[in-house]
Amino acid sequence: MMILPLLIGLFLPQGSAAPQGGQEIPLDRVVFIVNEDIITQRSYQRQLQGIFQQMPPQTEDDRRRAHSLLQQRLLEQFIGQQGGETLGYDPAMIERYVRDYEERFIKQLGGIDAMAQYMADRSMSLADLRQDLRISVYRDLWEESVTGKGVAAKNRLVVDRWVRPGLLKLQHDLAVATPGGAEALGGTPARVALQILEIDPARVGGAAAAPEAARNLLVRLKQGEDIEELGRQFALEGSRLAVREPLEEQALEAVDPTLGKSVRSAREGEWLPPIPPASPGGSWRLVRVAQRTPGKLPPFETRALQVRLRETIREDLDAQRLARARAEQYSGSYIWPKAPESAARR
Repeated sequence: MMILPLLIGLFLPQGSAAPQGGQEIPLDRVVFIVNEDIITQRSYQRQLQGIFQQMPPQTEDDRRRAHSLLQQRLLEQFIGQQGGETLGYDPAMIERYVRDYEERFIKQLGGIDAMAQYMADRSMSLADLRQDLRISVYRDLWEESVTGKGVAAKNRLVVDRWVRPGLLKLQHDLAVATPGGAEALGGTPARVALQILEIDPARVGGAAAAPEAARNLLVRLKQGEDIEELGRQFALEGSRLAVREPLEEQALEAVDPTLGKSVRSAREGEWLPPIPPASPGGSWRLVRVAQRTPGKLPPFETRALQVRLRETIREDLDAQRLARARAEQYSGSYIWPKAPESAARR
C-alpha cells in the first residue's frame, strides 16, 4: 500500500503536496496530436525553452513567433517520422542509427559532461534525448527517400536525381538574366556608376516647362558646364550630384526599368537623353554613365560551373519534392488542435 504514495511523490512537481481527499492534480497533459503521436505539455515546454535560449523573446510577438516556429517543427518532425516508419526499415537498423546519432551528438557537444549539461538545461532525460534522435532518424530516412538522396528500405531506388543537360542550360540562362545570378554562377555582374541631376520643376517654370529645360541643360552639360553649379540653380533640394556607388545593371533595371534600359546601351562617360518622370509630378533626370565595369561569367562548358548548376537544380528539386510529400501527408493527417499555441498556454 506504500507504493502509490511513493510514486506520487516521485512524479509530483517539487514542493507540491500529495492530493488530499480525492483531489486530482494533473502531472502532464496532451497539447498537440499528429495522427497517433502526441506532444505533452512537458515536452512542448521543454522544446519551447530551447528556442527561447537560442532567441530570447523581447516582446509578446517574439513569443508568438517562437510558438509558431515550434509548431511547424513538430508538424514536420512527426510527418517525417511517420513517413519513415511506413517505409519498412528494420527496427534493429534504426537503433543502430540512434546509437550513431548519439555518439556524433556527444562529440559535437564536446563530451559526456557537456551532453549532461545540455540535457539538464532543457530538463531532458536520456530517454527524451534518444526518442528525439529516433524521430530524427526516421525523418532523415524519409526525407532522403523522398528526395532520392538515399534509398528506401531494402535498397529500393525511388527517385531519379539525374539532371538533364537541357535543364542545366536553362538554369544557366535564367541565372544570367536574373539580378544576383552572376555571383550564383561564380562570376561577377556588370556594374555602372552614375551621376544624376534631378531637375526641380519649380526652378524651371513648372512641370510643363521641364522637358524643354531638361534638353537645354543637357546641351550645357555636354558643352562642359559644371554640374555642381547647374545643380545649385536647377536641381531638387538635397540632390546628390556626385558620382554614385556602382550598381549592378540588372538590379538597376529591376528597380527602375526606364533608367535601367537607358543605361544598358550607353557608353562610359556618355550623357543619356533626358529621362522623363516615373510618375506624374516627378522630376526629369539627366544621367551620365561615369563608369562601366563589364561582367565576367565562366563559360557554360566549364566543368566547375556545371557542377554548381547541377547542385543548385538538385537543391531546388529536393525542396519541391519535400513540399509535395509533406502536403500529401498533411492532407491525410489528423492534427489537433489546429492552433496548438493556445492549448500549450492554458
